[in-house]
Amino acid sequence: MKKFLFPLLFLGFITVLLIGCRRDTTIEIKAHSPKIWPDYSGVTLPFNIAPPNFYIIEPHQKYKIRIFGSVEEDTIFLKGKNLVEIPIKAWKKLLSKNKNKNIYFSISLKTDRKWHSYQPIINLVKSEKLDPFLVYRLIEPSYQMCNYLITEERNLENYQRRSLFDNTLTNKSCVNCHTFSQNNPNYLVYHVRFFHSGTYILRNGKYQRLNLNSDRFAQGGVYPAWHPSGNFIAFATGKAIPFVHAKDIERRTEVFDSLGDIMLYDLEKNVVISDSRMAHSDYEETFPTWSPDGKYLYFCQSKTPNRDSNEDFTSYSKKIKYDLVRIAFNAQTSTFGSIETLISHTNTKQTVSFPRISPNGKYLVFCLSDHGTFPIRHPESDLYILNLKTLVYRKMEAINSPKTESYHTFSSNGHWMVFSSKRGDGMYARPYFTYIDKHGKSSKPFLLPEKDPNFYVLSLKSFNVPELVKGSVNTSAIKSQMACEQEIIYPQAIKVQGEK
Repeated sequence: MKKFLFPLLFLGFITVLLIGCRRDTTIEIKAHSPKIWPDYSGVTLPFNIAPPNFYIIEPHQKYKIRIFGSVEEDTIFLKGKNLVEIPIKAWKKLLSKNKNKNIYFSISLKTDRKWHSYQPIINLVKSEKLDPFLVYRLIEPSYQMCNYLITEERNLENYQRRSLFDNTLTNKSCVNCHTFSQNNPNYLVYHVRFFHSGTYILRNGKYQRLNLNSDRFAQGGVYPAWHPSGNFIAFATGKAIPFVHAKDIERRTEVFDSLGDIMLYDLEKNVVISDSRMAHSDYEETFPTWSPDGKYLYFCQSKTPNRDSNEDFTSYSKKIKYDLVRIAFNAQTSTFGSIETLISHTNTKQTVSFPRISPNGKYLVFCLSDHGTFPIRHPESDLYILNLKTLVYRKMEAINSPKTESYHTFSSNGHWMVFSSKRGDGMYARPYFTYIDKHGKSSKPFLLPEKDPNFYVLSLKSFNVPELVKGSVNTSAIKSQMACEQEIIYPQAIKVQGEK
């Protein structure tokens, strides 16, 4: 009998193993797609975006994923436990062969020794290219002083990043308002405050350090906007007044501008020009931007509210509500023409900020919030789109959230837009991307992909002023530090049209 004992035990072991394997391979079909973070389900992607790696937050022990499009041999097979990391080479190949088509994420999850198959996640790939670089400032979300600031460039086709300005190299000076000319990385302007102060203009690899402060415009220039010719830069000028909310926890700190005017700097003639209609003590002006043909300068304008002697900043700031206006401009003669109001606060009961025009000149996207100047501090701030032909505007329902939506820029082809959103936790601003079609309709936004999305959990910085550019910027943290030692240039003259 003993000689049959071992074969019987072995047969029993094989039977148990087969039963266990059969139990492990049981498949149950789920009627929904699994939950993932970040949420890259049902989004529209550019064909040149880095892989959108994610975590599966549906309960599971293991996963198996098949990512595929119309060509079967380009299918990507993945398996693992937590992080879904898509190989970049295979991802680029898949997207390049599925332009203007859907790609599918077929996900199976193992829980309790059973495999569950879910409905696939479906994403659309567009053939219109996203500008491959994003430049932004990393900053604490509720700052009183500029402690550690970095202006960073991120390659959107992979995960590479590098510093363009690091204020630890410049005695912790404040750097802000980096702006490019029509997404051109060779035309950059930004400001440095406190140590090594000035307006820095980078053109084709060469720096100029400019001082725009004067008796007429005592606050210098902020919020720059390049004229399409590259020969003029429009600036708002004003005194930023920060204050802390005593009771409003969501807004925390806030800023409003005083003494706001608009001026232009002529780079060829080294002179400042303006117009009395946008440089008047009775009004506040800010946030200039140009039409793509350079014939109109758009900006925000508010009547300067009266302030009672005992009125606090919180109450006063609620009186500040900007209209959207534009003024005609002749680049040949450097003169201004007619001025008109496009959106009035009397109709919106709110304030307009950050107007940005699509490269084809058809649409203008702007922020609308309750009051004040800085929508980044307002959870109610949403993005709206204005048809510049019909002058009808509407809320961009597909991309707004219950939290703050604010600073935004178009890609050079006008089909993509990046914007700053605090939808994650209400505190940290992150860059989100959306596709805008020829009718001005936007797609569900997606978060900037990271190699490990836990970056957003661990990072204690907000992404400030996201700007899309067509190539890598011809500067670095070392070059920008060296530019701080350059001789300061002063404008030769100031000319304000309409003033005696």
